[in-house]
Amino acid sequence: MNHRRLSLWRLQGRHGRVLASLFVVVVLAVIALSLARYLAEQDAGWRHVLTPVESVESVGISPKKLESLLEHVKSERSLSFLIVRDDRVVCEWYTEGYDTKTLVNPASATKALFGTLALASLVDSGYMSFGSPCADWITEWKSDPRRSQITLRQLALHRSGLAFGYGDNRDAPGQTDSYLRTSDPYTIAIQQTPLIAPPGTRHHYSASGYAALSVAMTRELRRHEFRSISVWLHKRLFAPMGIRRSSWAPDSGRVIERSDHDLEPLWSGVSCTARVGALIGRLILNGGAWQGQQLIREDVIAALISSDPQAGAVNRPSVAMGWWSNRNGFFERLPRDAVIAAGDGHQIVLVLPSYNLILVRFGRPLGGVRWHGAFWRALEERLLDPLMDTIEAVR
Repeated sequence: MNHRRLSLWRLQGRHGRVLASLFVVVVLAVIALSLARYLAEQDAGWRHVLTPVESVESVGISPKKLESLLEHVKSERSLSFLIVRDDRVVCEWYTEGYDTKTLVNPASATKALFGTLALASLVDSGYMSFGSPCADWITEWKSDPRRSQITLRQLALHRSGLAFGYGDNRDAPGQTDSYLRTSDPYTIAIQQTPLIAPPGTRHHYSASGYAALSVAMTRELRRHEFRSISVWLHKRLFAPMGIRRSSWAPDSGRVIERSDHDLEPLWSGVSCTARVGALIGRLILNGGAWQGQQLIREDVIAALISSDPQAGAVNRPSVAMGWWSNRNGFFERLPRDAVIAAGDGHQIVLVLPSYNLILVRFGRPLGGVRWHGAFWRALEERLLDPLMDTIEAVR
C-alpha cells in the first residue's frame, strides 16, 4: 500500500513538473510574441512608408559628400541625424547612448511639429479657423479692446503683440528665460503677459502666444470630449500615420492637469524621436496626404507654411505658422519652397518639397551659437550648405 502511494506521488510529481515547464514555455512565448508585436508597431509608420536606400547615388546624393557631411555633423555634438529622399532613408545616425527610440526635446521646433500641426488639424476638422478671434475660446479677453482682436493666426505667426512672457523686455532678451520656469505659464499668458504692440502690427517672437494657443485649442477640444491636445493628435493624425504614443510625449514637468483637461506646452515642451520628426516632415512635404489618405487638406497645409508677407526681414527666414520659410531667399542655396521647424541648439526638421527631401538634426548648438545672434547663419554655413553640396555634386 505504501509502495503504491509512493509511486503515485512520484508520478504526480513528474506530471506536475512537466505541466509547470509547459506553463513557463507558454508564458515566455506570449511575452516574446507581445514584445515582437510591440517592436513591430513601434516603427510601423516608419517601415511602411520608408525603406533604406540601396545606393545614395540612386537618389541623387554624392556618397563622398554625404560622408563628409556626416563626419561634420558628428563633430558638432549632434545627437541624431536623418536624411530621407524619395521615401528612401539615405542616412540615419545616432550618437552613443541614443537610438531610434530615444526621445529628444527639439526646443522651439515643438511649435511647428506639434503646436501648429494640431491647429491645422482642428481647422481641417471645421472646429476652428485661422482667422477666428482667440476670445471665442479665451473668454477672459472678450472685454479687453485690444486682446479681443487677437486671432489664432496672429498667435501662430508671433504677430499677436504679446510679449515673450511676463516681465519680458523686448530690448533685453535674457529676461525672457524666466517665463519658461514659471509654475503656470498658461495663466500668465492669458492674464499677465503684457501687449507690447497692437495685434497684427509687428512680429515679436512670443512663447506666451503659444501658451495662449494651447489654452484656446484645449478649450475647443473639451467640447468634443478630448482631454488634451496630445490625445487629439494621436487619434486624429499620429495613429493613422503609425506613430506610437511611446515615440513622443509632452514633458510632464510642464503639463498642468485639471479635473477635466490637461494643458500642454506647445512652445518648447514636446519630446519625440528623430523618426517622428521625419514622419511629420513627410506629412508636410506631401501636403497633408498619407498613403492615399488626406489627413489634412492641402490648402490648410499650404496656409500653415506660407510666409507672412507683413513680417519682412533681411536677417532671418520668412515667418510662417510655427515654421520658417525660405520664401524670401534668405538661404541662398536652398529652394524658395524650403520650410524649417527650428529650435534652440539648431534642432531642426527641414523639408525641401522641390527635392523631395527631409532632414532631421537634433543636438547641441552648431558652432556653439545659441538662438540669439548668428543662429541662422551658423545653420546655413554648418549644415544647410554642406547638405546642398551632397545634392549638387552629382548634377
